[in-house]
Amino acid sequence: MSNEIKNVLKALHLKPIAYYPIYVSIAGSLSAGVALSQLMYWFGTGRKKIYKTDRELQAETGLTDNEMRSVKKKLRVLEFLTLSREGVPARTYYELDWDRYYVSLVKFTNQDSDNSANSISQIHSTITEITQETTTDISFVADKSDDDSIGVISTSMIEAREVSKHLLFKIEESIDGFKQPNKAAFKKWSNDIDLAIRIDGRSKKQLIDVIDWIHTEERGFWKGVILSGKNLREKFDQLNIQRSTSKPKISIRTRAVTAFGIGKVFITFTDKKSAGKTSTKVCIYGQNNALYDYGRNAYIDKDRAVEMWKSIETNFEKLVANKEKRS
Repeated sequence: MSNEIKNVLKALHLKPIAYYPIYVSIAGSLSAGVALSQLMYWFGTGRKKIYKTDRELQAETGLTDNEMRSVKKKLRVLEFLTLSREGVPARTYYELDWDRYYVSLVKFTNQDSDNSANSISQIHSTITEITQETTTDISFVADKSDDDSIGVISTSMIEAREVSKHLLFKIEESIDGFKQPNKAAFKKWSNDIDLAIRIDGRSKKQLIDVIDWIHTEERGFWKGVILSGKNLREKFDQLNIQRSTSKPKISIRTRAVTAFGIGKVFITFTDKKSAGKTSTKVCIYGQNNALYDYGRNAYIDKDRAVEMWKSIETNFEKLVANKEKRS
């Protein structure tokens, strides 16, 4: 057998799934039973609540998109499991009620005493082994990227990786052609943010809030500055102060609707390029607060509306003053 084949086989068995038939009965299908088995593996680390994206759970179990949707519906009706969407970006949290879990096991034991009792024995044995191998400070166990051994990832590092992914997503969304960091560079991002969490006392929410502000702030200066975990850590205090003191920008559409209302003509545009210098009486209309040609009973086309909004924003105070004079 070649070394390549040996490495493939070794990789395939780094993360075996402990599957228990009793979970098929409890969850209501084979795929839901597999997913529940995997979730119970993570609950075996001693935590009542864990988070998993659908993609993470699919990667661990091999479930398809359709199976995953069906699985979550079945998991939601289990008495001992609560699913919720939390965080930014949002992900699915699974919370286990151990007392209700035990009641469910007893219930299915009574239905099929021989098979279920054997399954429960296996489950308890596995959970005990997992708990003995981990501590309450460990969130999960994952493969190290630089060797074949199994490494422990701390809670702060898990959060640091989430913040790093969020930062990268926002940068790619805001900056065309941004070159993604390679694996080593992204690891450095996470290491720096981990220090921000552990040493500097920043919370995951604080870091994500600052990242979101950077990419919605009107001037956009910081978008081209905060391009790594190190930048984020070093400039956090400055960013947080600016974020807390800056006023959120209210869009011109919102301001116009507040000042002039819906369906009321508040400005007239004259097309000087046309031979007859046609005028357009404009109001705001529709669910999207779009500009509407009052005379023609038609929405104004997109390109022309963009220019009109610019003019409205430039002359907004004058328009408001004119309205007050007429009142």
